[in-house]
Amino acid sequence: MTDFDSFRQLQRRAFLTQSTCGLGSMALAQMLSGESLLAAAASSAGNSLVPRPPMFEPRAKNVIFLFMAGAPSQFDLFSPKPVMQKLHGQPVPASFLEGLSDSLIKGSARVWASPRKFTKHGECGMDFSDYLPHLATCADDLCMIRTLKTDVPNHDPAQLTMQCGVPRFGMPSMGSWITYGLGCESRNLPSFTVLLSNNGPGDIAGTALWDSAFLPATHRGVTFRSQGDPFLHLEYPDGVTRAEQRRRLDAINDLTRLRQQQQPDPEIATRIESYELAFRMQAAAPELLDFQ
Repeated sequence: MTDFDSFRQLQRRAFLTQSTCGLGSMALAQMLSGESLLAAAASSAGNSLVPRPPMFEPRAKNVIFLFMAGAPSQFDLFSPKPVMQKLHGQPVPASFLEGLSDSLIKGSARVWASPRKFTKHGECGMDFSDYLPHLATCADDLCMIRTLKTDVPNHDPAQLTMQCGVPRFGMPSMGSWITYGLGCESRNLPSFTVLLSNNGPGDIAGTALWDSAFLPATHRGVTFRSQGDPFLHLEYPDGVTRAEQRRRLDAINDLTRLRQQQQPDPEIATRIESYELAFRMQAAAPELLDFQ
């Protein structure tokens, strides 16, 4: 660098030019980020929840998935079994038990058909029992899948199969895979939330039904509590302002990054990301959860 170059950096015109370019770059980055064009770069920098476009144009903008464990059997709701009606009261045929190793079905078991009356509804001819007279009026607005089957009769493996794809623990849940693939449009709220009907650990399979397993922990479902505060620890501690909370978090993140330099573990970056999300939720979640 020459003496002229050093002098030029002190000139007002050069300063304004460089400042304008810097501000322009920041504005461009914000615009591209809004269009998801910088998603890959941001994701590689540690933000695993950056929105990513799907492989095809989606028909739905939002999905509410209701998993109602403990409901009546599908045999009593919308899946008539004519063969079971014919065999009602008879011993279970040996062909029904082929390939099954479950000890719940004994050789002396008998077939018990549903006592409900089934009728077809709508132009599609969808089957509904007399348990569902009102839902049956919406037959042509529904898509019912009756081609799935499994040889797992127990509750917790069946729940895991529904939510995680396999009847065993240790696999990411459906919601975790979706957020892993598509990210989240909101920076201030969790990408995957879980509404429980009680304050317990969920159903028989427990938290595994919304766990992220080997995916980053930011893709794990965040549970809403049905009683009391929907989220715990949303309020700042007594005597602590948001600015003080921000300084504390910055100090924790600085120490965490030092640890990451010594041990480059992806989970450390995920921890920082989780802390930042929790801080933003303290400001955004109360308004979201105000249903009055």
